[in-house]
Amino acid sequence: MQQSMISMARWFPRREVHDMKTLNRSIAWIFGLTLVLLSVSVAQVEQQPRQKAPGSVFVQLIAFASDSLGVTRVDQYVQIPYSELTFLAKEDSYVSRFELSAQLKAADGAVAWQRAQSVELRVTEYAQTVSNRFSHLRSLTGLVPPGTYEYVMQIVDGESRRSTTLRREVVIRDLQKDSLAASDLLFASRVSRTDDRTSVVPNVNNVFGMGMDRFYLFFELYKRRSLDTVALTYFIVNAQGEAVLTSTRNERVDDGTTVVIWNVDSLPPQAGQYRLIVRIVPIGVPDSSSTKLEIARAFSVGWPELPPSIQDVSKAIAQLRYIAQESEIEYMEAGETEEEQKERLLAFWKKRDPDPRTPQNELMQEYYGRVAYANEHFAHYMEGWRTDMGMVFIRFGPPENVERHPFETDKRPYEVWYYYEQNRQFIFVDESGFGDYRLRYPTTDLWGRIR
Repeated sequence: MQQSMISMARWFPRREVHDMKTLNRSIAWIFGLTLVLLSVSVAQVEQQPRQKAPGSVFVQLIAFASDSLGVTRVDQYVQIPYSELTFLAKEDSYVSRFELSAQLKAADGAVAWQRAQSVELRVTEYAQTVSNRFSHLRSLTGLVPPGTYEYVMQIVDGESRRSTTLRREVVIRDLQKDSLAASDLLFASRVSRTDDRTSVVPNVNNVFGMGMDRFYLFFELYKRRSLDTVALTYFIVNAQGEAVLTSTRNERVDDGTTVVIWNVDSLPPQAGQYRLIVRIVPIGVPDSSSTKLEIARAFSVGWPELPPSIQDVSKAIAQLRYIAQESEIEYMEAGETEEEQKERLLAFWKKRDPDPRTPQNELMQEYYGRVAYANEHFAHYMEGWRTDMGMVFIRFGPPENVERHPFETDKRPYEVWYYYEQNRQFIFVDESGFGDYRLRYPTTDLWGRIR
C-alpha cells in the first residue's frame, strides 16, 4: 500500500515513512478509495511494468534556423516539477537523481537525433521536494533535417526506477528555403538582453494565471531578400474563434536574423483555452499579402489556486460526482458568482488536504490530473470523465494490469482491468464495435446501485 500511495505527498524522505503510512490511511478513509499514482497508461499490455503517464512534466520544442545548410536547430525545454522526483535526505540537504533521454525518429524508425543525460538535483528545504511550484528546467539542442518525426522523451527516476515517457508527432520546418521566414513562437516569463546575448526563461506549459501582469513573445525572423520593415499583429483568439485581444507594431528587420521580443501586458479576463497568432506582413513589398507569415501557439488561462487543467469552475464542481456528496455539490453550485463557486470549491478541498505543510493540495492535484487523463484517453460520445472507463480510472487510479481482447471469434471487444492490491477487477465491453466500452462487471455501479 505504501508504494502505491506515494503520489499524494511525493516524495517523503525515508526518515518520514511513518508519517507516510498515516497519510495513506487518512486519504483512503476520506474518500473510500485508494489513490495510486497517475502513472500507468492503460494502453499498456498486461504484465508491463508501471510507467508514469505524463502528468505535470512538460516539454516544448521550438524550431530555429541554423547556420548549417539542410538542417534546422530544435531547442527542447523540459520542465520537471520536484514533486515528480524522489528526493532522499542526505546530511543537510535533499538529493534527487534521474536520467533524461530524448530522440527524434523518422517514419521508417531511423533515429535522426538523440541525447541522454544523468542529472543530480540538490535542495535544502524539504517543502521544495513535494511542491509543484518548484521545477527543474532543462534544455537540449539538436540539428535535424526538416521533416515529420516522432519525439520521444523519457525520465527515469534514479531511486524508484519509475519512468515518465512523452511521445508526440512533430513537424520540423525548413527555415532556409524562403526569402522571409519565422521561427516557432515561444512564450517567455522573463527575457533579458546584453550586447551579444539574449537570455530567455520559457513558459513551458503555456498556462497563465488570471491576474498575471505580463509575459513575452519571443521569435526570430530570417530575411533573405530586399526588405526593411514588417508589420506585426498578434491576435488572441478564444475557443469560438473570436479575437478577444489584439496588438500591432512595426519591426525593422536586419539581414540574416532579427530577434523579436514582444511584451504582452494583458490576458483575457475569462479562464479558458486560447490561441495566440502572430501575423507577419512585409511593408513596401508588392503583393505583400502573398508573402505574409503566421505563427501561433495555444495557451490556457486559469486560477493560480487551482490545477492548470481547470478553466471552468462549474465543470470542476460537477466532476466531483465520484467522491462528493450530492449536497456538497449543490452547495458549491449555488454560489452566485464564479468567484464564490471557486471559493467553495477550494474550501471543499482544503478540508481534505492530506498535508497542509505543503503549498499545494496533493489530493486535488491528483484527482483533477486523473480527470484530465480520462478526458484525453477515454472520450467517445461524451467527455472522458463521464464514461465508465473514466469513472473507474478517476475513482481507483490506473489499473495494475490490463487484458485487452479486441479480436476474438464470436465475442465483442472487451478489456479487463485488474487492481490486485484492492482485490478488484472491472470488465468493459464494446457492444457497438466503435470503441464505446461500457462497464459490464461488476453489475453494480460504484455506489452499489444496479446498473
